[in-house]
Amino acid sequence: MKSFNLQCDQGHTFELMVKSAASLAEQQARGLVTCPYCDSPAVERTLATPTVLGGKGRDKQEAPVTVSRQPILNDDMAKAYKFFSDMRKHVEANHENVGTQFAEEARAMHYGEKEERGIYGEATGEEVTALLDEGVGIAPLPNLPKANA
Repeated sequence: MKSFNLQCDQGHTFELMVKSAASLAEQQARGLVTCPYCDSPAVERTLATPTVLGGKGRDKQEAPVTVSRQPILNDDMAKAYKFFSDMRKHVEANHENVGTQFAEEARAMHYGEKEERGIYGEATGEEVTALLDEGVGIAPLPNLPKANA
């Protein structure tokens, strides 16, 4: 999975994880990529800060992930937090938690071996990549800290 920095025509910036640049372009062409803040489909890639590894033996390690920890500072961030928090609550209230069997269940529904239903659960990076390669429609479920943490 690759992380792309995106910006909509209203100036909102966000990240999206997809299989490849080609996959991102294909999803944009199909109108599947929209701004999570304003739902604008006019979204473009922006420059990303590269991850630079160096030193002996570093090539065998996973690249570090850029993370940040800060309190919610402005209305846009508060709106985004509420959106993703509400999304998670909705999924947990209306979908079945299948735990570590997520990949198997999603794949079985995709191929018509099981009846379609809303599910959520856990999947490894390898399972996520395989599901996306097979065209199984999945999305990450945000795991947010408490708003006042």
